[in-house]
Amino acid sequence: MSRNSILGFIGALAIAGGMWLYAHTVLVPVQKSYAMAHGVPRGNLSDLYPRWLGARELLHNGRDPYSAEITREIQAGYYGRPLDEHHSYDPKDQAGFAYPLYVVFLLAPTVSLPFSVVQTMFYWIFVGVITGTVILWFKALQWRPGGLSLLTAIALGLGNFPAIQALALRQLTVVVVWLLALSLVWTIRRKYAMAGILLALATIKPQLGVSFALWLVFWAVSDWRERKGLVFGFLGAMAVLLVSAQLVLPGWIAEFYRAVIAYRKYTGGANAWEVLFGATLGRAANILLVLITGIICWQLRRESEKSVGFCFASCFVLAATVAFDPIFAPYNHLLLFPAYLFLIQHRDALRPKQYWQKAILGIALLVVCWQWIACLSLAIIHGLFPARALESVWSMPFYASLLLPIVIMCLLYLCRSAVVAGRTTSTWGLDCG
Repeated sequence: MSRNSILGFIGALAIAGGMWLYAHTVLVPVQKSYAMAHGVPRGNLSDLYPRWLGARELLHNGRDPYSAEITREIQAGYYGRPLDEHHSYDPKDQAGFAYPLYVVFLLAPTVSLPFSVVQTMFYWIFVGVITGTVILWFKALQWRPGGLSLLTAIALGLGNFPAIQALALRQLTVVVVWLLALSLVWTIRRKYAMAGILLALATIKPQLGVSFALWLVFWAVSDWRERKGLVFGFLGAMAVLLVSAQLVLPGWIAEFYRAVIAYRKYTGGANAWEVLFGATLGRAANILLVLITGIICWQLRRESEKSVGFCFASCFVLAATVAFDPIFAPYNHLLLFPAYLFLIQHRDALRPKQYWQKAILGIALLVVCWQWIACLSLAIIHGLFPARALESVWSMPFYASLLLPIVIMCLLYLCRSAVVAGRTTSTWGLDCG
């Protein structure tokens, strides 16, 4: 066991601890103080609750979870009271049941339990799922780290803001990321049908699961004879989910579509590019992102499931999913974790030779590490100074959030030519493709 491994683990525990301290001693008190001062309602604030209540009412009482009546009942639990459109400080998010109906099958075993029990149960399940997902990403990248290195990665996997937010909200993003990681592992093991089934289950959050499913289906079609099981598994499982949901609630697809449109309207529906660059330039950047991602997938479509090129394309698609997501939310950054691991695994491909290259890489690393730097700093300040000292700086950890998926994609692209070609150093030149 090397000294660097021990120091790395201790450092990971320190910055993860700083993140948790920030969340519970700085962020939550600030939010509660603001809510009290402006009359903002605060109920259970669990993202699991709208899905759970909708599933319970559908399966037990035959009520439509997309209906306005159920939405009002959800608001009463989620916020503590129904929202008032005349109250200027009330949240814009209506907290409706904006998921595909087949998510109720996932939650069906819990609908007979009190929600307080479900809350606690899912918290600890999600802790285990996040831990397991970190291990799965290592397997997907075919990287066998030492025991202490794995513990370091798990500490960072649980000690980052997206994970802490997802745990606090009981966000089903945790389950989706686990399903995507598991599908990638099964793909590498050539268990294609099972991988396809898992991809279909991951579409309970379509904005996160569909793009990665399209990549793997396209990859499978490119070698139909060997990989067709993945396509059959995915399409078969999707058919079962859609038909089963239709039998439970006829016409649900149209209702789901309307719920998604409404959700995008009251949440703004702007992704990272549009927020950073404005509507026009943001849309142009989105188109460019789709083209670049499509070109990468086309070029690497025939790569073996165990090749570096396949792993690279998978990480790039996941990072692009976060950047392209029309509903910006930090917990979706859980999809970036395999890209972090890939960049660390192939760090020699990013080793700069000139000062300007070092400067660019330094800025990129600052963006990646900013959440931990800021949270640890604020946690220390909180312990040394009065709470009012943090009133104007409590949001510092989020300053780099919008840039993060874009920076990760750029870092991946910079090391693409070296890594995919099997080299260990990067040219940092014009030929990145």
